[in-house]
Amino acid sequence: MKDYYKILGLDPTISKEEIKKTYRKLSKLYHPDRGGDENKFKEISEAYNTLSDERKRQDYDNRRNNPFGGMEGGNPFTNDDPFDMLNRMFNRGQNRGHKRPQRGEDLSVTIPITVEDIYHGYTKKIKYSRQIICGACDGGGGDWNKCISCGGAGRKRHMTGNGFFQQVVEVSCKACKGQGKTPINLCPPCMGRGRVEKKEIFNFTTPKDARPGQHLTYPGFGNQIKNGVPGNLMVGIEIAAESLFTLEGDDLIYVAEITPLDIILGKKLYIDRFGTELTFELKPLFDTHKRYILRSKGLGGMYNKGNLIVELKVIPPTTLDEKSLKSLQEINDKILDKKTNQ
Repeated sequence: MKDYYKILGLDPTISKEEIKKTYRKLSKLYHPDRGGDENKFKEISEAYNTLSDERKRQDYDNRRNNPFGGMEGGNPFTNDDPFDMLNRMFNRGQNRGHKRPQRGEDLSVTIPITVEDIYHGYTKKIKYSRQIICGACDGGGGDWNKCISCGGAGRKRHMTGNGFFQQVVEVSCKACKGQGKTPINLCPPCMGRGRVEKKEIFNFTTPKDARPGQHLTYPGFGNQIKNGVPGNLMVGIEIAAESLFTLEGDDLIYVAEITPLDIILGKKLYIDRFGTELTFELKPLFDTHKRYILRSKGLGGMYNKGNLIVELKVIPPTTLDEKSLKSLQEINDKILDKKTNQ
């Protein structure tokens, strides 16, 4: 079992808020779009998805702290039947007579959203496909006979090894391909699979604390399974290329394009922040490498709001006529003369 606390570099007693802060820091550091390690990023996201959910975290902590807690007392080796012995050893964590219901497969989609979507909490429609129970056969797949080879178990057991060491091996039944039954009449719509594909539309309301790299889990919207519970739909978030801003935690990053003349003359910037126009003045001969900060104009709550950070990108002119070049040359000569006379 993976140590999610170690992956995030956290103590097991850490608070939910600290887990969230650490995840944001690490996701920025290892995000593939920023040149980070993709496998490390996936590992961090997996750890955060478990530890940020109270129910999942409690279940994880129980298994982490007491991995054999579900094993019944007594000596498992006193039973003469080796198959019963193995069942007692490996079916830990289950109450006697109560089996955890099977769950359908989880589905994962990644959607591009803009920072504006996050700020306003807009709802987006996600189109995806999932497997649902076939209505024609109610998930049965048609008419079947019990497999004679495995007696309907779907698996066969046999002993391997020598007289000193023997091992129980359980393999899938080849006759029925592990299903425990052989077909008589297959259901035409699902061809015996018991499930059919269905196109779905999921209304995804963007959480206002959503951040790139985050994965949100929606139980019950994954694949269905007969006599079980549906799997989950996991929605991954990435910032769309057309977004006016990028994000660093709760800070908005805005890139303003300037010309070489703007550096000399100064420039007034007009920034559309979600429908509100902000103005910001750059004085003549400003530093193009500096990040300019507008306090409390980022994302976040009333008492913990990020900043709007302005970065500058110099765009050189592609063409200049002779008259413009001559005027610029005269200006440049005057600057050089002034420096010489000082």
